[in-house]
Amino acid sequence: MEKRKWIVAAFTAVFLIMGLTACNRNKGTANGSDSGEKQFTIAIVLLEATGGNLNVRVAIEKFAKERGYKTMYTVYENDNEKCMAAVQAYIQQKVDVIFVYTIDVAMQKTVQDMCDAAGIHAAFTGSMESQYVTVVDNEYDQGMAGAERLIEAAEAKWGKDTDIDFVILTEATEVGTGNRIRMHEAIYPAIKARWPKLKDSDFLWVDCALDLLQATTDITNALASHPNAKKILIPTFFNSSGAQGAMNSLITSNRLDQALVMSYHISDKATIQYMIDYPQVWIGTYYFPGDSYAKPLFEKAFDPWFRGEKVEPGLLYCEFFWVTKDTIDDWRPYAFEVQ
Repeated sequence: MEKRKWIVAAFTAVFLIMGLTACNRNKGTANGSDSGEKQFTIAIVLLEATGGNLNVRVAIEKFAKERGYKTMYTVYENDNEKCMAAVQAYIQQKVDVIFVYTIDVAMQKTVQDMCDAAGIHAAFTGSMESQYVTVVDNEYDQGMAGAERLIEAAEAKWGKDTDIDFVILTEATEVGTGNRIRMHEAIYPAIKARWPKLKDSDFLWVDCALDLLQATTDITNALASHPNAKKILIPTFFNSSGAQGAMNSLITSNRLDQALVMSYHISDKATIQYMIDYPQVWIGTYYFPGDSYAKPLFEKAFDPWFRGEKVEPGLLYCEFFWVTKDTIDDWRPYAFEVQ
């Protein structure tokens, strides 16, 4: 029986490696030719197949193709065992860099340890752990910029001398540091400073994680608990849960005219539709294009590694851009193309 289990496991590993290799996208050498020079390979391990993960993957593939690097990818569907299996398979293929999209800091450490033991470079996105090479959003600046947009919209809608009745802040504590910085260290104090009369009880934190159903339910309950609130601000950590959930709740509660929503990210066309249909409520979203992740990764990590240079662990910040109903078509996230 033990021998049979070993054989099954061996065949599973072989098929996984074959499957990963089949995901290869770029096949050039280091200088884009077939001169026989060292061919550098970047393996991309994604949390999910669409949304921001898709945008980042396509951007990395584009930058790699321009340089003649080889890429391959797999999706582990938020299953840590699949993530480790994918990393191990790429290690066996002796790739040069493994790039992992993860919000699990324990998984991040595991992957780094596996790559260190194999002598393979590792880079990440999804969390803000500075002990690894990690490309991240500039959470504090983004948080402050989002608060400023929300304040401007509130003043335009209700007047500069108006008081705000209620603030619902949707967050995703599972993301860790990024959530804390953006929501607790930037957005919350900025709103509090603008309207100092707001009491602690006027702020309600909703940890809806990345779950749309949970966001919709929790925000609906929050609105029901404040039936007399007429001027409501809803800054949200993520568009496809917090913002979409907020819009679901405002529509079903018939309170669209009483609130302003602001968000981050563009997951796909479906989840941004409310922003297009109700721009007077969902005022906009801060977006981080895939290219803004790929650029610092290549310039500050991948290219130096391939030149034989040492890269110190640390955070690589990406750019962010304000997107509204009127400018959404100018951005065309890669995620739109899969609709």
